[in-house]
Amino acid sequence: MNTKFRSYRASATIATSIIFAIAFGSADAALRSCGSGMIYDEEFDLTWLQDANYAQTSGYDSDGLMTWGEAAAWADQLEFAGFSDWRLPSATNRDASVICPNKSYSCNQSEMGHLWYALGGPNLQNVPATCTPRQTCDDASGMYINLSDELNVFFINMQNDNYWLGTEFDENRAYGFNTGRFFDQPPQESFGGRQGYGLKTSQFLSYAWAVRDGDSCPPPPTSTPIPTIGPAMGIIIGVALAGLARRELRSRVRPSKVSDSETKHTDA
Repeated sequence: MNTKFRSYRASATIATSIIFAIAFGSADAALRSCGSGMIYDEEFDLTWLQDANYAQTSGYDSDGLMTWGEAAAWADQLEFAGFSDWRLPSATNRDASVICPNKSYSCNQSEMGHLWYALGGPNLQNVPATCTPRQTCDDASGMYINLSDELNVFFINMQNDNYWLGTEFDENRAYGFNTGRFFDQPPQESFGGRQGYGLKTSQFLSYAWAVRDGDSCPPPPTSTPIPTIGPAMGIIIGVALAGLARRELRSRVRPSKVSDSETKHTDA
């Protein structure tokens, strides 16, 4: 194959590919750092505090362990980055229709379950439902939230324990999500990845991790807008570029015609 032909065909292919990439976009990570102490979950349209134990970091509580009522009150009074509508994560599924069965290891559609199972990477996705005796669990991959390489990129101070959820089961009990805490209650022990409910009282002190609905990241600078090209326009431009490349190819690989007058002048 002619070298020039290969070169120009490759150029046309690259140009068309670039246009299609602009037109249709590319897959982005589900978590995005806002750069201001907040992390945005694009799939659930939910903003998390980057600090998973901000109640302690901010000096609100000595260690961050609170009853459900204390945790809910902390989230309700929290003001951070100009926002005052923070809350505890919900135990209900994404569409708010159902709640997973108690003591479930498959709640991947609740807000914290999604963070654990969908975004936490392989170290959290393959957690077994039981682990007995306890000694065999202590080194098991996936028991603890801070073993997640994916989440450690975005969050700090994640506690291997239990986090309160904002959903109540009844007057005396509320839901929580286990991120690495053992409960010595034979014949089965609980560990990371389990969602269930427990007493709101001091018998089950747990941590609090605040969230708010929507994207809390600052908008991009208006002085440098990013141009966008729709799918239809991208296809049109791609075809046009390919046509230009073919025309340029024909003009270079075909010998140009010489008129009789030019030939005579040359012979002379």
